[in-house]
Amino acid sequence: MSKRLSEISYSLIDFFEDDDHSETETFHEYTKLNRTNAMLIARRVEAIMSDRALVGMMARSWKTYPGAPRVQLPAFVPPEVSYADVVLRRRSVSSLGRNFVEGPITLEQLSALFRLAYAPTTTLSSPNGETQQLRSTVSAGALYPTELYVAAFDTEGLEKGLYHYRPVDHALEFIRAGDLRNEFSNVSSYTDLCRSASAAIIMTSVLKRTLSKYLHRGYRFAMYDCGALIQSLYLAGTAMNMDTCAVGGIYDDELAAFIGTSPVDEPVQLAFLVGPYGGRLAAAGGPQ
Repeated sequence: MSKRLSEISYSLIDFFEDDDHSETETFHEYTKLNRTNAMLIARRVEAIMSDRALVGMMARSWKTYPGAPRVQLPAFVPPEVSYADVVLRRRSVSSLGRNFVEGPITLEQLSALFRLAYAPTTTLSSPNGETQQLRSTVSAGALYPTELYVAAFDTEGLEKGLYHYRPVDHALEFIRAGDLRNEFSNVSSYTDLCRSASAAIIMTSVLKRTLSKYLHRGYRFAMYDCGALIQSLYLAGTAMNMDTCAVGGIYDDELAAFIGTSPVDEPVQLAFLVGPYGGRLAAAGGPQ
């Protein structure tokens, strides 16, 4: 039996035949595109693109915290490292069988992480005079439904606390102060890993930014955006000589309460942990 299993793709084997995936499968069906609903989406897109005011509003795809103190992030200094080297060195800390090593990251590293992963990189001008900022990570329709928050536990040059990233100004908007390490780690099933990180970036999705244009199909697009941004954060963190780890083991509504967002209108998607570089050797007994 073991010999036969070694020759069969995992995707062709159902190890847990009693599992009920019907809700997931039904949900996926609702997000499919066919020749009928494609016309509905096309009409919605046409209606949006013919409304100059609406196009201009949708180009401002970022959340704001009016009146919140801002921390201007340091100017970006490109790292001297090749793309191939970054891709080949990228690892999740969890795959090394260890937590993050103790110590801070710098504000310059955090700034570069945001700059490389989600900051505007150019401005696109349309024939009708509207402008659209395009960012370093792709987004369906340039709608950028993903919002980024950072819980700073140990970052040189940055007060401990919770912040929101404002991409249009490459700045952090202050939300609340305090040592939030334990509070954050308690809303994850990976408590020790989260507690060892120097900072945690929390990803949310303002789904209506995408759903309003692409209807049911927009849900898939918003998830694609999250996946693309996760990879950008991994590569940016590696380029800036940081350890990184995406964590899906978070209690969604509790993490939403932690950052103060609506679990319906702006659901939490993921936490992305960063810390100082600790080498690529696995811990004793961990994966190599």
